[in-house]
Amino acid sequence: MKRPPKLLLLCLFFVSLQHILFAQTNKFYADYDSPGISKRGAEITNDIKKYRIVKQDISAIQSFRQSSVEQKMSKNERVGVISIPLENNTDVEFNISPVKTLSEESKSVFTQIQTYTGISADGRMKLRLTLSQLGMMGSVRNKDEGTLHYFTILDNRQPDVLISFNAADVVAPLPVTCGTNDISALQEDVAGLIPSKRTSGDCMLRTYRFAVSATGEYTQWAGNQSNAVALITTTVNNINEIYENDFTIHFSLVAQLSNIYTDTAADPFLTGKVLNSSTIVQNNEALNNNTGAANYDVGIVFGYGWSGGLASLNATCTNGKGQAGGGLNSGFTLGSSGPIFDNVIAHEVGHEFSATHTMAASNGGCGANLQATTGWEPGGGSTIMAYAGTCSGNAYQSGSDNYFHGGSIAQVQNFVINGNGKLCGAKTSSGNNAPAVTVASLSYNIPHSTPFVLTADATDADEDNVLTYNWEQVDAVGGTGISTPPQSSSTSGPQFRSFIPSASSERYFPRREVLLDRANGTYEVLPAVARTLNFKVTVRDNNEGSGCLAYEDVTVNVQNCGAFEITNLLTPDAFVANGTNTMALTWNTATACIAMPAIDILFSTDGGMTYPYTILSSTANDGAETFIVPNLPTDKGRFMIRSVGNIYYNINAADITIVSGCIASGTSITPATDFTAPGAGDASLNLIESPVYGSSISLPITGTITTTDLPGNLSFYDNTVSSCKGPSNSNYYDIINFYPSVSGNYTFRLVSPTSNGIITHIYVDNYLPNEVCANFIASSGKKLTAEGNTVTLSNEVTASLTAGLKYVLVVSSFSHSTPALPADYSINLVSTPAGGGIYSGKINPGLNYSYVIVDNSTGNIVDIKVVADLTDHTRYLSDKAYTIYGISSSATAASLSSQYAGSSFNDLRTDVNEQAGGLCAQLSSNSRRVAIGNAVLPADMLGFYGKLINNYQASLSWNVSFEYNVKAYVLERSIDGISFVDAGSVVPYNLNSAVAQIYSYTDKSIPAGAVKVFYRLKIQDIDGTTTYSQVVILQLNRKRSVRIYPNPVQHAALTLFVDALSADNVVLEVVDMSGRIVINKPVKLNRGNNRIMLPVQHLTNGMYLLHIKGHAEKTVLNFIKK
Repeated sequence: MKRPPKLLLLCLFFVSLQHILFAQTNKFYADYDSPGISKRGAEITNDIKKYRIVKQDISAIQSFRQSSVEQKMSKNERVGVISIPLENNTDVEFNISPVKTLSEESKSVFTQIQTYTGISADGRMKLRLTLSQLGMMGSVRNKDEGTLHYFTILDNRQPDVLISFNAADVVAPLPVTCGTNDISALQEDVAGLIPSKRTSGDCMLRTYRFAVSATGEYTQWAGNQSNAVALITTTVNNINEIYENDFTIHFSLVAQLSNIYTDTAADPFLTGKVLNSSTIVQNNEALNNNTGAANYDVGIVFGYGWSGGLASLNATCTNGKGQAGGGLNSGFTLGSSGPIFDNVIAHEVGHEFSATHTMAASNGGCGANLQATTGWEPGGGSTIMAYAGTCSGNAYQSGSDNYFHGGSIAQVQNFVINGNGKLCGAKTSSGNNAPAVTVASLSYNIPHSTPFVLTADATDADEDNVLTYNWEQVDAVGGTGISTPPQSSSTSGPQFRSFIPSASSERYFPRREVLLDRANGTYEVLPAVARTLNFKVTVRDNNEGSGCLAYEDVTVNVQNCGAFEITNLLTPDAFVANGTNTMALTWNTATACIAMPAIDILFSTDGGMTYPYTILSSTANDGAETFIVPNLPTDKGRFMIRSVGNIYYNINAADITIVSGCIASGTSITPATDFTAPGAGDASLNLIESPVYGSSISLPITGTITTTDLPGNLSFYDNTVSSCKGPSNSNYYDIINFYPSVSGNYTFRLVSPTSNGIITHIYVDNYLPNEVCANFIASSGKKLTAEGNTVTLSNEVTASLTAGLKYVLVVSSFSHSTPALPADYSINLVSTPAGGGIYSGKINPGLNYSYVIVDNSTGNIVDIKVVADLTDHTRYLSDKAYTIYGISSSATAASLSSQYAGSSFNDLRTDVNEQAGGLCAQLSSNSRRVAIGNAVLPADMLGFYGKLINNYQASLSWNVSFEYNVKAYVLERSIDGISFVDAGSVVPYNLNSAVAQIYSYTDKSIPAGAVKVFYRLKIQDIDGTTTYSQVVILQLNRKRSVRIYPNPVQHAALTLFVDALSADNVVLEVVDMSGRIVINKPVKLNRGNNRIMLPVQHLTNGMYLLHIKGHAEKTVLNFIKK
């Protein structure tokens, strides 16, 4: 548990008083309107799906760099707090420390360059930062999610403009190629290595002197030698983060001007326009001549104009240690910089440290570079040593992710401990302890065609480390590779792709989204035949500067004895929950070859992503069960059958609808502030409470957008990708919460003004200004074409809404300067379903409303009454505290009281949730606490707040005005708003306190796949009583994308990237400006990611329309052929 920030600051005050001047956050940038970027910058942003552009203050950055250097602090000593812009319009503060990326000799020459590492305040993000005459550049890794965020200059000629983006949002326009030399030597080193036994290496930090040269083309692209060295340093600092995280390897950059060539005709690379074996041999010779063979351990040449890299295997510490090169060309989004280039360099250096290719595909550019004995990844793969996007027709992403496969890690660890890698470099203690990992069993037997889940448990002696897990298959393809994706009939080779490491210790095979037909499962294929699957779980501790690993191997033996599967509920069905209706579930037991006497039956209300409800536990695996329809209303229900003591499970094939005739709406009660009466029987205890039901919202809705309104970011609907896009321009906004009374289509019209830059949107639940596409439903702003950055504004927005749910109408300016502010607006509701209207809150269902009065000392119900009257001194005693809840029910207060008075409030809560005995009721979402006489309430809650950090973490905070006898604050989490579980607890600063206090807690365990998460705070008194806060609801972010590349197209083919919402047979039609169809091509789209190559080399130059016609949707894009 983390102590609140206030105490942490006190500790810093006493321990580091001399550094208190660095408490101020240094922010060296401001958001920048995109029209001001250069032409080259505009081209770059077309190939990054989501980004943020800021303008940096290079002069201020240089002043900060100089002051930090003058402090002459040692490594890991903090020199300040710096703010970094992320693409989602958030600014993250990092405590930064200097890191020695440049060697001491190089640092004395290039004094304008300084590198740093950084840790975010919550410890969940790591920073690599380079400050130079180009300003600031670097990368941020989210430890929990494994995602990598970049911030880099938009154009070498315009360094004051930065672009920030997620590395995964960069689309590689061309395949990246790679070659290797001396492959036979490597085979001797790694024979029999995989699958390996559990090991974590030796956790020693190895530092290698890394010499880099630059071709004349690279230096000219960079602008000059100084810029080239700054860019090279940035790349090395970025890949240091990867190598330190995965291998505990650090590179000390040997940079000297004699290796940074400025003249393309005079540099030693005779084939500067082409990267081949001669190039890397020439680099080895040049480094030996200029730097000296004794003065570096491993080397490479950076080029510009190439499309990949080349390296000699096992080269580190040998005579060929400089035989490597890498570079990209103008066809790539950021040239020889950014995540694609960094991964090219990391890939080639990986070869120099013995790592071989990990893809299994033999297609396209992959066949000649296949290493069959280490081809652990299906298709083109996704990790650094794979060929992501290169194996044409057998690839699932355009660029590699920034981590190494567990098999590659074992290769490199073997090389530096037992191979050539131990012959040079400096080995020192990392000061870090390796995590320890355990698994429940080293082997399992499962039925064929049956999904399963593997789980590990890891611990780390270093409390600040953040553990991430990565389950990967380690069955090499063998032979000559394979030209197709995995097949269910395959008896060898890889079936399952690798995914980015995450905080979740479990992995579902395949992903649950695949089972639910919501994601493409082409590279996650369950075997339908008997075979053996080998898996490795790699646990990273993500320690800054010296990561340590642990891994374990698990074998899964697939048996050919029939699938474990549900045999009914194969199509959508509906059931009514009334406390007596029953339903049946049948399944194939798969016990012919696997003994499984008992199973669990679970239920999901979110479409099958999570299963928080247990219907039956350890019931007999006999193939059939009948049970009462659970009172869990949903239209996306799924059942899971799960083996007990094994890893396999299955779910039914279609969504289940469960409805209830109960229309109760507990809403909230008012007032809800704490109340204290002087003594028992006091007249003031006849409290006037009432339920908060909504009233009809007056139309038209009017208001004014001003510069004092809340600041936000523009979102809009992008027709070309059929989804929300944003955040974009900074703006100001108003919100109007409303509840529709009838389900159906509602249209809001901007009556005035109609065309001055006011834009309207509709969201469900709530609006998150920093995550503008979360909860998004519709917008009056639409991007109609793929070309340019034009958003067309309409005066209407229409959406299909569900009665009783909360929606948000957002009215905003287009940007902070458009329209001129203040700007008045008037909005009318011009179309509704029959009888429909909008209300300010939940609609009164017309049932009885009563008040439940609970004794805090016992947790029992004293009475249930029509009015909250506590004046009876014989029942409501002095020096005692009570809590009042509202309840909406078809039953009267008298009948409820006769049944529940004297019993536990939790019994009533359970019966309400389960509709026990046909009870139709709902409790209020809040409560009111009452103290009589000298009774003191445990804490006065001023507010409870939540903020989503990412899809796995949430930051919760609360403040209280005083505390009395508070034992603990317990955070409770739910994914449906009904069933809550403990998420963590915080001990109060003091048992009793008369001063205001602020607390915070980070929940790091949001269930994978959850769409929404609910939090409430339970305040525990030392006498055992509890009270609850209001509920905070956070919506997780899910996105889709569609795009074409390149545009304009000068190549032989146009590439279409489609993330399809459903499988569909479509026709691609290309139409010229005269209306003539010049291309007609049928294509089958899979659900999820699709990449389609459309030959256009025969087309004449000009503009064309591309029609994508299918059953699910129709899309029109335009492109230019040059």
